[in-house]
Amino acid sequence: MYLGSLIHSSTQSTSDIICCSGITCTAMSSLDNHFWKSRISIPAKLKLYNTCILPIFLYRSERWAVTKVDACRIDALGQWCLRAMLGIIWHQFIRSDEVRRITKQPNITVIIQSRRLSIFEHIAGMDDDADDSNGSSTRKRPPGRPCIYWLKTVQCSKILQPCTEQSG
Repeated sequence: MYLGSLIHSSTQSTSDIICCSGITCTAMSSLDNHFWKSRISIPAKLKLYNTCILPIFLYRSERWAVTKVDACRIDALGQWCLRAMLGIIWHQFIRSDEVRRITKQPNITVIIQSRRLSIFEHIAGMDDDADDSNGSSTRKRPPGRPCIYWLKTVQCSKILQPCTEQSG
């Protein structure tokens, strides 16, 4: 287990994707009666979906090894979420591209791919001599007392100094 994600010996991310899918479905279902079925506007529902529901699923998605089966599973979850948000029932026979046109939402696999590319761009832009062991390329100060405490001490002494001069 690494940062709450499941790492499988076969380097597949299916178990992690299924786990995140379940958590996302639970979050969508918990808002079902209160929010999705209400008369709130579609842009407000989309804002909630993009800020609260989608990050639940996309957490750690940059490191997933997505297969075709996983991609179909991910896009089906995204489609299910959008249909639940719009109140579309399966027997209404509304096509997936129509749901995407109404919501103007990309497939979740496209979002995952763009997140992976942004991480790749970040890694590719790093210096070749950067030390990745501590998570930063350079260390600005030696380990020890944190500089925040030092700043607070300096600021407090400057604030207290005029008070002592006035009283003395």
